[in-house]
Amino acid sequence: MALEELDPAARYELPDLDDLLGRPRWHADAACRGRGPAGWFAVQGDVDTVTAARVVCASCPARVECLSWALAAGPSLAGVWGGTTVTERAELRRVNVVVGRCWRGARGGRP
Repeated sequence: MALEELDPAARYELPDLDDLLGRPRWHADAACRGRGPAGWFAVQGDVDTVTAARVVCASCPARVECLSWALAAGPSLAGVWGGTTVTERAELRRVNVVVGRCWRGARGGRP
């Protein structure tokens, strides 16, 4: 008996589950995958939760991609991503804007 007879869906190319759920590709390799969300979303002043999240992030093979994704997601993204807090990501965005302006100014406005 052919697989298609047992499972009609086997005849079709199905979309990747991560794509359907809106998860970025790097999430499959993330050290946090499979862990509950509580460890990544600390209430303000909860240093222990942030520290524990950073321990996991420190050895994560997807840390750079995670941080890049979080920076691109914008300032409303809560939680620890790529080992950084909301406040730290805001500072990284601010520094990036300043460096970009300085770079363009040094090059005479050219990209």
